[in-house]
Amino acid sequence: MSGPLAKLWAMACFLLMAGCAEVKQPLIVPGETIASRMLKRDAAESILSTDQKSSPGCGQRWIAQTKLYSSPGADQTWVEGWFVYRCGDIIKYEVTFRPRENPDFVVRPAKRD
Repeated sequence: MSGPLAKLWAMACFLLMAGCAEVKQPLIVPGETIASRMLKRDAAESILSTDQKSSPGCGQRWIAQTKLYSSPGADQTWVEGWFVYRCGDIIKYEVTFRPRENPDFVVRPAKRD
């Protein structure tokens, strides 16, 4: 295949592949979190997935803020508050990071602000 038909075929393949590519937004986790980039990503995915299950009708949610509740102790464990914007409301989660264990964090509904 050559000439105009080959160019048309190449353009169609390019557009098809470009349409299939997933564009990922950079993960932005505002606030006081001290988690590593990988832990931030994993915790954010877990929290947003959990939140989606509790309110599937809302299509707008993101991590709005984080707050450091306790600094790492001798066991390298610390606790943070993660706040999710969900369709006009702020939903609070408490995340206990424990990098030396598996899983390396635990998410639960927050008991404090």
